[in-house]
Amino acid sequence: MRAVNADGAVVSARLLSSLVSLVALAAVSSALAGCGGGSPASAFNPTSGSAPSRAQALSYANAVNLQASDLHSAVVASQGSVGKAPKPGDVELDRCYGAANPYNLVLKVVSPTFRGTTPGAFIQVNSTVEVEPAAALAAHNLAAIRTSRGLACLKRFLPRALSQTGVAHYGPVTITPLPALPSVPGSFGIRLATTVSGPTTGPIPFTADELGFATGPAEVSLTATSAPQPIPTEDEERLLAVLYRRAQAHSL
Repeated sequence: MRAVNADGAVVSARLLSSLVSLVALAAVSSALAGCGGGSPASAFNPTSGSAPSRAQALSYANAVNLQASDLHSAVVASQGSVGKAPKPGDVELDRCYGAANPYNLVLKVVSPTFRGTTPGAFIQVNSTVEVEPAAALAAHNLAAIRTSRGLACLKRFLPRALSQTGVAHYGPVTITPLPALPSVPGSFGIRLATTVSGPTTGPIPFTADELGFATGPAEVSLTATSAPQPIPTEDEERLLAVLYRRAQAHSL
């Protein structure tokens, strides 16, 4: 797949895919699959009652996460993952937020990444379910990303992550909050916008959106990356609403 900029120049999917992978990882691990979770031993860490078991968390995540049938004419770009430990960079970013300790997470399950097949566009989406030991932790993490401190942390760390890709030149980076979606109560949204260019291509607009919500001890998020146009809001809202309905239909 190739994406075309305003001048008609074409950039390979390989270059964009490499950038997409890093941006999606940075967003998912930092802010409610995006920004929630992680700080030193003194961090907020209330755990009253019994935490969900790993088996319960896995069953729940598999029931909630995106499936191929949720998307039209999409192909699987990469398989999902289960239970990856936080990386040092993730922990550093989480400490910036002062959110819950990521090492106490019960389980993190990332769905397969689905790639769109629209000619002239690069679109990838996936979802993530993170299960905390207690509902209070998930709620705390969701609140953290809404603060000015949370946004400041993203503005500090994500451009640095982009600079470490080594696969593309990128332009000025903006990090902006997105409005809550009416069909998903309590949702949040964050947008990273920049431009990427290769050895023979001019700047191409690149967008990475992170949207999510918390329900009980679970943090559920949608990551949508695209070029040269952002994914339409109505498409993101439809997918997040699918995740929300499933999250409400199942319990931990």
